[in-house]
Amino acid sequence: MLPAQESGAVCADVTLEALPCLITMVTAVAGASWPRYLALLLDGLSPAAATPLPA
Repeated sequence: MLPAQESGAVCADVTLEALPCLITMVTAVAGASWPRYLALLLDGLSPAAATPLPA
């Protein structure tokens, strides 16, 4: 995670502890719509338009 954060690909406030929850959210989506939710998730991890996450 740290290399991705240092390169600017992932927001600095995303933690390793969050990854299992994020993976669960995407895998919980049934059917052919999972790519859409994965794209939304990845867009949300990008620092381009990020706001600080709540604690």
